Amino acid sequence: MPFIVSDLNGNSFRINCQYKPSLHKDFDRFVVSTHLMFGIFIMSLNIATVGYFTWDLNLSPKYKVTNAEDGKPLGMLSLHKNAHYPSEVVDITDANIRKAILILGVLTRQSESIVVQEYLRGILHISLNFTFIDFSREAFGNFYRSFENVATEKILKVTKLNNELKELQQALRIIGLKEDIIKEFKLLYRLRSAQIMHAQKKQIKIELDDVFKMKVILDCVLHHIYKPIWTTQMNELLHEPII
Repeated sequence: MPFIVSDLNGNSFRINCQYKPSLHKDFDRFVVSTHLMFGIFIMSLNIATVGYFTWDLNLSPKYKVTNAEDGKPLGMLSLHKNAHYPSEVVDITDANIRKAILILGVLTRQSESIVVQEYLRGILHISLNFTFIDFSREAFGNFYRSFENVATEKILKVTKLNNELKELQQALRIIGLKEDIIKEFKLLYRLRSAQIMHAQKKQIKIELDDVFKMKVILDCVLHHIYKPIWTTQMNELLHEPII
């Protein structure tokens, strides 16, 4: 489904997809397909840049304030918490865009996979901004589950892990990640075991820095998995007969 990216500035851009009744007979299906396409495009940008792109969400609660004595409205109150991310904004490059388009071509054929669904949930949970409620724990879990699934099925090619930490570290070695990253993953795995999957121990705040570390490792793994696929797809396109 074709779409247009417009209104680019330093912090945002707009994605447009035109509805044409002559081409799209089912409007409801068009809406669902468009939403899915926008989601995997955002995911493609995240992976290509090893950065952070998300939807423009505004979930700040709004309260109607009234006078307790006469019930007359006094106004509206909106609570908003500013988000702080562990990195600076950098310019996206032409190479990033080209890679994102290649990854998009892969994801359009895997949109219902656990990897894609958990990744998008992770991006969504980072984006949620609801005053005192923090969703970093959920985002970490989403990225971890996405990583565990792709590492198990695509790299180790097994259906079950017997020694999770050891085997997942081996998966990272197979794709050529450096030992310092693998050691960092060990710390993240311990965090996952003690804080994400279980609540038996005293719960601590999951920092965004840890969430993004998990996401970066996942992005590196997905680069390794998707590159041979988009290379094959490009070769097939180049060798298609011209009719």
